[in-house]
Amino acid sequence: FLGGEDFDLRIIDYLADEFRKEQGIDLRKDKLALQRLKEAAEKAKIELSSSKETEVNLPFITADASG
Repeated sequence: FLGGEDFDLRIIDYLADEFRKEQGIDLRKDKLALQRLKEAAEKAKIELSSSKETEVNLPFITADASG
């Protein structure tokens, strides 16, 4: 059986793959970015339980001290 965490992981993989395709950066290699991605995936999963689509917006996901 699939549980909530399984869906979270699928969403994380999808978001990370799409970001890598568009930006050439793998968010899974950045602990802070990955944590933000996990939180966004959980929120998206909850929203998708009552909606057909949702938007995930994570500004400055790869920002560092230099900007």
